[in-house]
Amino acid sequence: MKKLTTYLTYVALVISSSFAFAGPHHDHADKGKRHIEFLTDKLQLDEAQVEAIKNVFASQKAQATPYHQSMKSLKQALHQELNSDSPDKAKLSELNRQISDNKTELMLIRKQTEKQMNAVLTTEQQAKLEVLKEMRQDKRERRKSRRHSEN
Repeated sequence: MKKLTTYLTYVALVISSSFAFAGPHHDHADKGKRHIEFLTDKLQLDEAQVEAIKNVFASQKAQATPYHQSMKSLKQALHQELNSDSPDKAKLSELNRQISDNKTELMLIRKQTEKQMNAVLTTEQQAKLEVLKEMRQDKRERRKSRRHSEN
């Protein structure tokens, strides 16, 4: 009887801890909505600005999606070529060039989006946005340095 109780306690503990480690699941489809809400809150956007920024983001997404899809397939092809028995250096170079070209196009789209957003924002809101970007960059760098210091 004691073994059965111990066993059931152990099973209950394992099951309950697995739920704790699972954590919340984020819906990435709402990422854009959350980003707009964040900007609205932090920059105190009015309704006209919210609508304009939604349009800017929708345009950016439409422009960037083909490049993201292309990059995904190019990276898959690159990994397949690398894992082949005899990787072709010329093919690897071409795949890397195409990936680099896509990254360049995405950077240009991001810069265009930034300019369009700044056209919607007031000077004060632009300054707040720059502070938010710097804070995000600092956080990213701290996280990166923490990961590298652990290895």
